[in-house]
Amino acid sequence: MVGDEVQVAFTKYDGSPHWHIGTRLLGEDEHGTWLHSPAGTFTWRPGLAFTYDRANVLCVPRGQHWAATLYDGGGASSVVTYVDITTPAVWSPGRVTMSDLDLDVVQRTGEEPFVDDEDEFELHRVRYAYPPDLQAAARAASASVLAAVAARQAPFDGPTASRWLAQADPAWAPVAPPDRPAG
Repeated sequence: MVGDEVQVAFTKYDGSPHWHIGTRLLGEDEHGTWLHSPAGTFTWRPGLAFTYDRANVLCVPRGQHWAATLYDGGGASSVVTYVDITTPAVWSPGRVTMSDLDLDVVQRTGEEPFVDDEDEFELHRVRYAYPPDLQAAARAASASVLAAVAARQAPFDGPTASRWLAQADPAWAPVAPPDRPAG
């Protein structure tokens, strides 16, 4: 239901924790499920934690190898689009989980988008034994998403994310911090 809390859990391919983010459900459209994190939302991964200085929406498509974080204007960072290349999302009540496959498509204000962390992908495809079909899917997704971001195709066009951000209840406070694993 709109406004419900959804914990986003990115893992590494071996299942170890990666980024965890508290969000609220906004709804769905042809691009996927849209989640909202207001400014002040806490996020963490092992060894690093921070609080968002601006609102963002996360588009989680159905059956695709990516999840896109699209940021509101302002804030200290110049990143406006950050697309994680992932395994397809798996939903359970109040939670969505996907494995981060290292490749990221990033666009900063006034710059061309680029693929980041190709070196990590090369290391982790061996360390975590990514199957060949998963490696091919990750590479294809990064190329496809890069082209879509560069062409400003929806949902990477700006107005799509702005429409979803405008639907967020301004009274929403950041959700409870996501659970951290013991240890």
